[in-house]
Amino acid sequence: FPVTIGRFKKMIFNHNIFSKQMIAFFNTSDPPLDVNDIEKASNLMVYERAFEQLAKLNLTDPSHIYSLRLYSDETFKMALDSTLNFFLNLEEYEKCAFVKKVQDLTNTF
Repeated sequence: FPVTIGRFKKMIFNHNIFSKQMIAFFNTSDPPLDVNDIEKASNLMVYERAFEQLAKLNLTDPSHIYSLRLYSDETFKMALDSTLNFFLNLEEYEKCAFVKKVQDLTNTF
């Protein structure tokens, strides 16, 4: 499960690069698409996929908790904050609840 945690962090922190690539790709379309819509779509894609990685964690499994303990650094905590804020803005409260559980658990370490 360290891979899951690593993928989650990488996806969240590389999403700016992904967004710029999406904007560049769709900006060449005829007619050009709305940049704000592209940014929203790319952010949604990134956060949804990152959440899929995070959701693989079983917060009652001791081996998963051990992995969280080993790999929850400041970068991971910042990624959790960012993800929680993103899903709060979308009012996706079930996802927020899971992210908050992970966040609370990592804050106990």
